[in-house]
Amino acid sequence: MNTTNRVLNRAFVLVIGLLALGLGAVAVALVAVPDFLRGWAQTAPSVTGALSTVLADTALAGTGTSWVPLAGLAAAALLVLALAVFIARQGRGRTHRLIAAAPAEDGSTIVDSAVAEQMLTADLRERAEFDAVAVSTHEVHGAPVLKVSAAVRRGVAARDAITVIERSVHGLDSVLGAEIPVLVQLNGGLGTRRSGRARRRPSASTVARHPIANPTILTHPKEKERSL
Repeated sequence: MNTTNRVLNRAFVLVIGLLALGLGAVAVALVAVPDFLRGWAQTAPSVTGALSTVLADTALAGTGTSWVPLAGLAAAALLVLALAVFIARQGRGRTHRLIAAAPAEDGSTIVDSAVAEQMLTADLRERAEFDAVAVSTHEVHGAPVLKVSAAVRRGVAARDAITVIERSVHGLDSVLGAEIPVLVQLNGGLGTRRSGRARRRPSASTVARHPIANPTILTHPKEKERSL
């Protein structure tokens, strides 16, 4: 739901974790394993000599300074810049405005997303079908979309959980006087994938014409509902 690819996020975390694990393992081995420390002491002079040779061979004309450290600093600066951009992109796609009616003579009507989020969360958390429920609002293709993430209790079928959420969402639609597109992600229970299953209701907005993660469409009771 945000602008950063989930696979890229996990790959980045994995690489950083492996690097930190490797550095930590080397540090522990230097302190706790005498043989490793002796081997490093024997290898260090040759490594240092090789580095000195490389620096001497790559010296800039007339300066006596190698370009290798400069290249390393440039690479480090690019890495820091990439990390800054990566961090800045996190959490994007969220919106705090759910409904913004066109201005009229009496003024304009704006519904904050927190209203819908709190109403749905309070209603669904009272249901025995769920262990945990989280609701957030995202902007997708210029339209607000509610995302309902629910942890289903053991033994509860996905169809039953979806029915409960659908009834709660219909009640919200009645209160707001508008139909808001909803993305439902289930975890746990019976018939749900480990990574969760996404379902979405159709809407006249742009969002309905751009499927998100191949969701199954949920319709109002008067419309035909597609099967799982």
